[in-house]
Amino acid sequence: MLMNGFAGGPSNPGEALSLRLLPLSDPTTRQPLYGTGSINFNNVRNPITDFIAVGTEGGTSAVYANATPKATECVINWCTKTFAPTYEWGVLNENPSNIFYDTSPYYFPWDFHKNAVGAMVGDYVASFNLTPPVQHPPGANITYGLANETAIEVLMLFDTILPAFITSNVTSTSIFRTANAYYLGMPPRTRIAGNNGWTQINNIADYIQRLADAMTHSIRANSNQTVIAAGDAIVGETYVHVRWGWIVLPVSMLFISLIFIIATVIKSSSERNEVGIWKTSALAALMNGLDAPVQQNVGPLRKMSDVRKAAERLKVRIFPD
Repeated sequence: MLMNGFAGGPSNPGEALSLRLLPLSDPTTRQPLYGTGSINFNNVRNPITDFIAVGTEGGTSAVYANATPKATECVINWCTKTFAPTYEWGVLNENPSNIFYDTSPYYFPWDFHKNAVGAMVGDYVASFNLTPPVQHPPGANITYGLANETAIEVLMLFDTILPAFITSNVTSTSIFRTANAYYLGMPPRTRIAGNNGWTQINNIADYIQRLADAMTHSIRANSNQTVIAAGDAIVGETYVHVRWGWIVLPVSMLFISLIFIIATVIKSSSERNEVGIWKTSALAALMNGLDAPVQQNVGPLRKMSDVRKAAERLKVRIFPD
């Protein structure tokens, strides 16, 4: 089966195949390939899905450059897990451990027969009853089960995308084609690939893991046997830690400024009957200085009283250069 390549043309390359999702069981007869329908996971009995994802990192342009594709076998199966949840910095971490799945001998989980009108139909007869060897609490002897109706509904969700493939040419957008096998009488579907997790072939393991986690949360939240655990709810609280050493300087500046203002008020009130000398800025005198006529009028003053008398008769005008 062609997994990667492109059609040749007289002048330009034609349509390119950049990704293919190939199930390891026939989607219509359910007959498994490679013995049990798996290459690397033969020890997992009756998985939800087992397929090969073959793609080229870089998309269509990489296919035209004859880049080597990468094949990954992906399997999703029913299992039980032990969780040791922790809550830190607003994030809940479940920390799963002691993962257990059914490793019993393989048997074909489908029963095909003709119905009353002579049509061939198949019943999914797999049994899902798992008794984990690690029990919590110890010695509880708890067996976890799953109804066949739930198992087949989840399994058939993957029939809509297995098999599937992504193709495009030099100028067109990549098209994701799904439901290519007979599925409830519906024709094949197409959609623009866009930001598709299947195309990130180097990250497909993480993509499958997040898909399995989402399915796990859905099963746990919607089970008919879900038991609400009583306990204390976690409520977030905000704490502010003050490093007092950093606040010494601004507090000192505020305290010194307060003393200076109080001293200014006291000094000003004691000169109520005297002429005050006011200025808005000393920059003009510092940058340009007083010219000769002004210096002669002011004279060599020594006492503050002389300065006040000179200020009463002094008129100053500042002209731009």
